[in-house]
Amino acid sequence: MADKRQVTTIPLFASKAKIRTNHPEDACHFLKDPDGNLTLEIDNPDRFWSLSNYLVIEVG
Repeated sequence: MADKRQVTTIPLFASKAKIRTNHPEDACHFLKDPDGNLTLEIDNPDRFWSLSNYLVIEVG
């Protein structure tokens, strides 16, 4: 479990990912590393967490 007030980067260790919970799309983005793995970057934590206190990401 992570503290949403402190987490702004979440490594996903997958090449495909989709956010399944309701969060504003303009509050985050995915970054791809040289190996093709994605990281979720939360740009605006207050806005990102405004609609849901939970985050579900489907990877595959």
